[in-house]
Amino acid sequence: MKKFYSLLILSLVIFIISNEVNAQTLYVSSSVGANLRSGPGTNNTVIATIPQNGQVIVVGKEGSWTKVRYNGNTGYVSSSLLSENQTKSSSNTQRSSANRNSSSQSRSGSRSYGGSGYTTALGLRGGFTSGISFKHFTNPNGAIELVLGSRWHGISLSGMYQWHKPGAFGVSELSWVYGLGARLGFYDGYYYYYHPRRGRCRDPWDPRCDSYYYNRNFTAVGLLGIGGLEYQFKEIPLTISLDLIPYFYFNHWRGSFLDGSVSVRYIIK
Repeated sequence: MKKFYSLLILSLVIFIISNEVNAQTLYVSSSVGANLRSGPGTNNTVIATIPQNGQVIVVGKEGSWTKVRYNGNTGYVSSSLLSENQTKSSSNTQRSSANRNSSSQSRSGSRSYGGSGYTTALGLRGGFTSGISFKHFTNPNGAIELVLGSRWHGISLSGMYQWHKPGAFGVSELSWVYGLGARLGFYDGYYYYYHPRRGRCRDPWDPRCDSYYYNRNFTAVGLLGIGGLEYQFKEIPLTISLDLIPYFYFNHWRGSFLDGSVSVRYIIK
């Protein structure tokens, strides 16, 4: 199972990077900037305003409109406003464009919740408990992560609230991540109670030991914490994180465990 998840993560990374390596980079040539719209046409909603010389990644084309990615948002820009080269402009013009960009984003109500520059991401966790990870920011520095994982021939569902603190080690794309949550697990009792060093639960004074062996379907409830680092790539919609998750099951004869994992997530928006 772990080999499967490892291969799946590797395949996901290769797929995303292969699609992005040759991606074309363009710049906004208009001195007044360019509107990033939800669809190809001026009747579509403005997602953001890109200032002059703002860098965008080309995703595709539709008629006279180019589909691009800018600051974690994907939308359409009129092709006539894009150029392969940056436009020379005065510092005053650049400041004016930046101010218009900020004002336009405030009026349109668009926002990127994540302190790392994204709102929602979906991917895989690989570790002692491996599985699918869904992450969504509810405020600029706070996110909820849900993980459907596999361990001990069973499955678990974890929910966490995480605080993000960008700028770890002076790197703007790197964030400290820490938080708290809970975990619910459904396991095969035969594999669940086994300890790699102590062996099976055979304490004659512990009445729970028999239940681990005879009750093959076992449900565990507990609490967890998380601490680690997350990096968001600039040129591709991808994050990678490394963290430790200590957790405690109330109804387990050993009680506490430690998960270490590497996660790769694709930024949806």
